[in-house]
Amino acid sequence: MLKHIYQACSAFMVRLLRRSAKDDADDVMIGKEIVLGTLLDRSGWAYDVIGIAYPYSYDIRVYSPERSSASVTLLWDNDEDLLVVDFQVDEPYRGRGLGHALVPFIEGVARHQQLKRICGFVSRRNYEQQPWLLDWYERQGFTVVGVPPNVDAVAHVWRIVEPQKHHEER
Repeated sequence: MLKHIYQACSAFMVRLLRRSAKDDADDVMIGKEIVLGTLLDRSGWAYDVIGIAYPYSYDIRVYSPERSSASVTLLWDNDEDLLVVDFQVDEPYRGRGLGHALVPFIEGVARHQQLKRICGFVSRRNYEQQPWLLDWYERQGFTVVGVPPNVDAVAHVWRIVEPQKHHEER
């Protein structure tokens, strides 16, 4: 199963790269900012979470009162996979729980698009700068697997999107 998921996510990335190379200059995607909610860090500080939707992609940005603090870029083009292309928390905001608090927003986008998996890659550069990333992804419920030597990444991460849980009325 892991091999199938890795192949599906890898094929997904190739299709996106091919399509973006073919896009016409006239095919401009204009995004509209949507307030997704507020998240709290471990200290109780509140951050605004903004979503910007485009055809086949979605940006999530987290703003502190002073500036942008974190961002996630997501892509999809099939009925199964949401690809995390970029996931970063700015240096001054690391260790506050923002990344952990963003995972439910990512999963919400996957559910909204009726996708089955969230997947991505940890680049060699990011891993060298942040060697704790693989453990972090595992703590967030992702499965971490190796990649072939010809891929410029140290790991492929994926997670099954769980169905929305409804609270039972008592």
